[in-house]
Amino acid sequence: MGYFGRVRWAGTGDLPQLEELYQEAGDDDGNDLTWEAGLFDEGGALLLEDEDGQVISAVRWSHDGEGWRVGRVCTRAAAQELDCDRWLLTKLEAGAIRHNVPRLLIALPDGEHRDFYRRLGYTVEENVNGTFTARKRVGGVWQLRQAEPS
Repeated sequence: MGYFGRVRWAGTGDLPQLEELYQEAGDDDGNDLTWEAGLFDEGGALLLEDEDGQVISAVRWSHDGEGWRVGRVCTRAAAQELDCDRWLLTKLEAGAIRHNVPRLLIALPDGEHRDFYRRLGYTVEENVNGTFTARKRVGGVWQLRQAEPS
């Protein structure tokens, strides 16, 4: 596997490759997101392809009352060294800002990767049931207020 070719928003035609990727990587992100065509009615997915157009990494999300509920980034074993998580989350945050989404929420069922999300600017909170949630404010009216001159 070579280097990745591009990051792009997924469409319904990508569902078979996305489902295969998540099955290969183990689909337990704690967010109960599905790969049915309805995913695009309630959210979406962002994917990373290699230079041959094969999906090597992806992240999905759904709309939530607080913003976007984001699933874990899944990456093929052969592409782990490419740091796909950071690339995809950065692009996802840019999309959230563009769509005026106030927050991103990521369930961390076992608390794994807490330090990674903190380095990316997320606040990680422990829930009552022992799971964790990473939150980040990304878009919304608060940005406009900060940009206004005093």
